[in-house]
Amino acid sequence: MPEGYRIFENLDKIDWKNLSHAYGEATDVPELIKDLVSENKADRNNALYGLYGNIYHQGTVYEATSYAIPFLIEILENNLPVSSEILNLLDHIINGYSKNDKYIKAIEEEFGKGFMVFTNFLTFGTYQEKYYAAYILSCFKDKKKEVMDLLMIEFRKTDNDPALKSIFTLCMGKLLEENSEIFEFYEKELLKSDYKLVKLAVILTYIKIHKNNLKEPILINLKALLDNKELFLKLQRYHSSQSMTHENMLYYLKGIKEDQLKIIIKPLVNILKEESDGNNCLDMANALIQMAFKENNEKNPIKSKDELNTLQKEILIGFVESPGVWEYANIYSDLKRAGINFSFKLLKNSNGSKYLSYRRGLADFLGVQYFDPQEKFNEAILFKENKEFKKAFDIFKELISSNSEIPEYYHCAGHMKILQNERKEAVPYLNKALEIYLKFLEKKPNNAELLFWIAAVYSLLRDKSNSFKFLKKAIKINHSYLKKAANEEDFNEYHDDEDFIKLITPKINFKKIERINNKPANKDYTKEEIETINLFSEKLDKAKWQEAKNWNRTFNDFVKSEIEVNPPAFGRYFGENANLEAGLNFDNSWYIQLLIGSKNLKDSVTFRFYYKNDPFKILNLLIEKQENLDLNNYLDDFLLKTKELCREIIYVEDEESLFKIE
Repeated sequence: MPEGYRIFENLDKIDWKNLSHAYGEATDVPELIKDLVSENKADRNNALYGLYGNIYHQGTVYEATSYAIPFLIEILENNLPVSSEILNLLDHIINGYSKNDKYIKAIEEEFGKGFMVFTNFLTFGTYQEKYYAAYILSCFKDKKKEVMDLLMIEFRKTDNDPALKSIFTLCMGKLLEENSEIFEFYEKELLKSDYKLVKLAVILTYIKIHKNNLKEPILINLKALLDNKELFLKLQRYHSSQSMTHENMLYYLKGIKEDQLKIIIKPLVNILKEESDGNNCLDMANALIQMAFKENNEKNPIKSKDELNTLQKEILIGFVESPGVWEYANIYSDLKRAGINFSFKLLKNSNGSKYLSYRRGLADFLGVQYFDPQEKFNEAILFKENKEFKKAFDIFKELISSNSEIPEYYHCAGHMKILQNERKEAVPYLNKALEIYLKFLEKKPNNAELLFWIAAVYSLLRDKSNSFKFLKKAIKINHSYLKKAANEEDFNEYHDDEDFIKLITPKINFKKIERINNKPANKDYTKEEIETINLFSEKLDKAKWQEAKNWNRTFNDFVKSEIEVNPPAFGRYFGENANLEAGLNFDNSWYIQLLIGSKNLKDSVTFRFYYKNDPFKILNLLIEKQENLDLNNYLDDFLLKTKELCREIIYVEDEESLFKIE
C-alpha cells in the first residue's frame, strides 16, 4: 500500500468466512482488495482478475459483493492510480445479476453511498474515469434529474471529443422517458451536432425514447448514417468495448414497427456481416430476432421458408452470411425460441471427427449457400485423405482467392501439387507460403508453431538445411514438436534420414501407457454415486472446490447418438499451475482430469485419467506436485507421453506409471 494512505481500517473486521462468492467462502476477498493498491503492478492485475472471478463472475453478483463495494469506493476517494480500473469493475457490478433480490438491494444501497464520488469523477476525471462514471451514474434512476443535469453540462463542455459526447448521449438515453421534460433538449439541441458519431448516438437514443411517435425523416437520417458501416461499429466499440454489461446498440431500436425496420434493415444486415466480435454479433442477431419475429415462438413455429415474410428472410440470410453470429451456439437457442424450426447438420472436421453446424442447418432450411473458410478447409483435407488431390487443390485455390494473406492455403495448395507429382507447379505456392510465414515470424520470432510450419515448407521444397534449422528452433521452444515432426506428412522426405531421427528423438525415457477408448452409453447418476463423488471432493480443501455446471442433459441425450460426449463433472479444483476435475464416466469408472499449463488453452494440455484402484492417492499426489513443483516446467515431459495436446485418455494402473520421468 502506498505510504501516507490510511484505508481499509474496517476490512478485516468483516466476517468474510461466513460470506459467499462464486467459489464459496469469501476469505480471499480482503487480501485481493489490499493488493489493488499494491505498488507492484502484477499484484494489482492479479487482484483485479481475482475480483472479476469471485465477487463478480460472468455477469453474476453474490452475497460478498456488497461488502466489498465500500472498500472499492474508499480507493476512489483517495484518487489512487488504480481508480479507472476500480470504476470499470464497479460499472460491471452495478449492472450485475443475481436471483437473490437481497444481494441486489444491498449492492444498490452501497452504490448510493458513493454517489458524490462518482459525480466527482464525471466532472474532474480522466477520459476513462469520465466514461465509467457516466455509465455508473446512468443506473441511478432515483437521481435522474441530478444525473441528467451533470451529463448535459459535460456534453456541452466536451467540444472536441465526439467519442465522449456520444457516450454522454447514450447514458442520458438510459435515463430518459418519452414524456421526459428533457426530451426537448434532445430534439432541438443534440440533433444539430456536427459530429456524425454523436448524431448517430442521438438518433438511436431518440428512437429508443420516442418510438411510438417516430417520423420517417428520422429513420431516413439513420439509414444514411448506418450506410457508413464503420461509423456504427466505431460507436459500438466505444459503447461496449470497456464493459460486457452495456447492451448492444441495436437494442435501442427494439420496439420499432415492421414497416419502420424495413427502411433500415439492409444497412443493419451489412453491419452484422462486418462485425467480427462474437458477443456483439450474437446481441445484434438477438435484437433483430426480437424486432422481426414478434408473433412467433416455439408454440407458433415457422415450419418452412415459405412461411417467412421478406423482412424475416432477409434477416435470416444475413445471419447465414455473418460468421460472427455463429461463434457461440446460443444463436440456435435464440432462433428456436423465436419459432424458427430448423435442425443442425452433422459435418466433419479436417481430422475426421464430427461436429454440429447450426449455420449449415439454417442455410439448408432457407435453401441458400454461404462461404465458410473453415468448412471449405475441412472439406479440402477430407478430399486429400481420400486421395482426391485435384479436388483438394481446387478448394485451396478458392480459399486463396477469398483471402490471399493466409499462408496455410498456399502451403496446402503446394502440397497437393506435390501429391499430384507436379513439383514444379508446387514451388510458387510453397514460396508464397514461406514469404507470409516469415513475415509473421518477424513479429513473433519465438512462435514455435510458425517455426515448425516454416520448417515443414522447407522440407517440401527439399531444403534440408533450412528445414532442420527452423525445426530445431521450434523444438527448443516447445518439445511437443518432437512428436509432431515424427508424425507430420510434410517431413516424409526425411523420416529415414539419420539427422532427422536424431533431431526428433526424445531426450527422456518414459513408460508405455496403455490407452482405452471412452464409449458413451445411456447413464443417469444414482443417489449413491453422487454421494460418493461428494465424499471424493471432501478429500480436497473445500474452499478451492466449486460445483461444476452440469451439461444440459437434454442436449446430451440429443447428440450422444451422433457424436461422442463426456458426462458432466461434479467438482473442480483450481490451483496455481494446474486445474483438477473429478467425476464418473458413463461406464461407472472414475475419472480425474488434469489440465497443466496456463489458462490459455493453446498453452495447456489436458489429461483424462482412468483408474483401477482407489483414485484418492493419485489425486492427492497430483495436488502435492502442483503445490510443490512448477508443473509448467514438466509440461514438455508430459506432452512427450501423449499423441494429442488435448483430451488424451490414459489408463493408469498406479501413480508410478504416471509420474516416472527418468
